[in-house]
Amino acid sequence: MIPKNKRENAKTRYDAKKPVVSFRVSEEERKRLDNLCAAGRTLRELVLIGAGMAEAAQTNNKRIEEQERDAIEVEAIQRALGGVILGRCIRCGKPIRWNLLNPKEIQQVSAAVEKMRYFHESCRRD
Repeated sequence: MIPKNKRENAKTRYDAKKPVVSFRVSEEERKRLDNLCAAGRTLRELVLIGAGMAEAAQTNNKRIEEQERDAIEVEAIQRALGGVILGRCIRCGKPIRWNLLNPKEIQQVSAAVEKMRYFHESCRRD
């Protein structure tokens, strides 16, 4: 456990480096601020933007862009896995589209692979 005097010294140093700023707002203003925060901003960034110190806004915009890019990538992967074409129907000859996000269809593909006795290329016996 950290001795009490060391904790107080660390807190004192932290407070000196990052002083607290507080202010009061009306209930209506708070709701508006909360709506802005829900859109991806922090109260700190809003205050800095309002004060003309927009570096925080640029940092946040980059973070939001990264989150949006990540969401687009996840969506693309899900879309791809939701429609993988593996093989053709033995009756009509049309491609069979498998939804690899569906556990039942994953099980069907796995059973087919096992039935056909497929193996890794590295497991091939000479």
